[in-house]
Order: sequence, then C-alpha cells, then structure tokens
Amino acid sequence: MNKSAWVCALELDAGRSVIGGSKQSLVEALARGADLRVYTEFLFEEHIVPGGDGDPTNDGLIREVIDFRETIVVDGRHAAGITTLRQALHPPYGFLGDAKMSYFMYTVDGEQACANILFGPAPDPTAAPGSRTAVPTPSDMPKQSAMDMYDAGTVGPSRNFAYDFEAYRYFVRDDWQEVLAYDAAGRVTGGSFDALETAQIAGREIKVGVRGLAADLDGRAPASSTRSTRTSGQGSSTRSRGSTPR
Repeated sequence: MNKSAWVCALELDAGRSVIGGSKQSLVEALARGADLRVYTEFLFEEHIVPGGDGDPTNDGLIREVIDFRETIVVDGRHAAGITTLRQALHPPYGFLGDAKMSYFMYTVDGEQACANILFGPAPDPTAAPGSRTAVPTPSDMPKQSAMDMYDAGTVGPSRNFAYDFEAYRYFVRDDWQEVLAYDAAGRVTGGSFDALETAQIAGREIKVGVRGLAADLDGRAPASSTRSTRTSGQGSSTRSRGSTPR
C-alpha cells in the first residue's frame, strides 16, 4: 500500500468551518479526476441511537471513512462526492435488515443528501413519486438539521440534510494520468484510443470524466461542470492509473 498517495485536502470542524487545507484545493483536485474519501467522527448516543441503547459499551466515538466513487465539480468552485456501492449500515450492529442501497452525497461544505433504492422483498409502496415533505430537526438529535424528504413511501425515497459531525476530513488521491480526451463530436483532443487500449489490457484502473453533463438544463457552456463517472457525454477525458483495480 502506498501510504503517501492519500492527502488531506480539506478539514472542517464541528461547525463546518475550514481548519485545514482549502475548499478550492479540493475542488481543483477533483476536477483533475482525483479519488475522494471522507473521514467523519460522531457519537453513537447522539447520531445512531439518540440517548443510547442501554448498553454503555456502545456509547462513544465512531469513526467512519466513506469511499466516494463518483465526484461532481460545478463552476470550478463547488464539489461533491456520491457513493455508488454503499449499503445501509447501523453501527456497531452491522448492516440494516432492509435490502437497499444508500447513495450518499457529501459536499465540500459538509452538507449531505441520501437517495435509497429498496430491493425485494420490499414493502409495497404507500405513495406515488413526486411528494416533498419538510421534516423539522428532531428534539433528541439537535445536531441534525431540518430535512427535505422526497418520495417518502416509495421504493426510492431521498432526502437533503446536514448533520454536524465532530470532524470532517476530505482525502484525495491525485495520481491519475489522462490517456484520451475527445469533444462532443467525437474528435480526439488529447491522447489516443490506442493509449486507452494499452492501459486497459495492462489491467490499469480506468476513470472517465464528463464535462458539461447538465449544461442543457440552464444554457451554460459545456465546460461549466465536470463529473468523474463511467459514462460519456458533452466531451470526455479518460484517465488511467497503474494500480490493481479496487
């Protein structure tokens, strides 16, 4: 393991103020295709089971590191990461009983969102998509913000919120090499398909960055946003790294 590869680009305190690194350095790293992991700390008896579960050995600090396999950069000034492989957890007990995916989003400001997809056997939906509900801060969870809940009662609910963790650390691994870039018309603007093929057959990990993914929504130029993902769109750059795929 290369211990020096991961660098803390940004650290926030419990009030979500910057105490290390900078938001701009994190945004710039993600725009280059850097990997992102976020470390947080929280108390079991405040965040998992308010007031505790009666077992004092469960009380205390929980440390979590989340791997964000998809990242988004907006206007070169704001960024977020989205989980793509996370199942619902209930620390320290383990996984929740419901079979579902938890697609969490964390922004550079410490704001959060989560979308769930429930898999069978799932309860029958009790509502149709399209609903929005404002949920106030729970009286027993003062560090939890008010929440916007969408599509409650469906198999794909989501919510926007913030929870004031004890600490936030945003780590990046910024060692990707661009091997191919092309525009919306498919014209190669950097690297080559041969270089991509060489990287692929050598077993190198591949990442795709897409520019202008949502430019059609507000009429802005295609270069206004960048997303590291595994699709193609308004112009893409493909990067590879010579490591064993995770």
